[in-house]
Amino acid sequence: MIVYVHKIVQDSFSPIFGKMLWQQVEKEGNVQKESEIILDFEGVDSFTTLFFNAMFNEIKENYNREVALSIIDKLQIKNIGDIDTDTFQRSKSGIKSKI
Repeated sequence: MIVYVHKIVQDSFSPIFGKMLWQQVEKEGNVQKESEIILDFEGVDSFTTLFFNAMFNEIKENYNREVALSIIDKLQIKNIGDIDTDTFQRSKSGIKSKI
């Protein structure tokens, strides 16, 4: 499953849009059955930790521990800069330690 982030969010700094991104990902496919979920960030500028934390928190809040961790492990990112990749990875590690 590939999700083109620029079609969903216009603001990559707001936690509201991080939450909105994940809600749309869930609408586009069965995230529990997908083998991988690719978030393609082409055309979207820098991100904040708040954006990614909100996205990951949506997963944490809506699934039990085992399912949430499985979904998070399936997430891959594409067309995103090194600094934003680091931000994504920090948020990912942080939420996994809290689940």
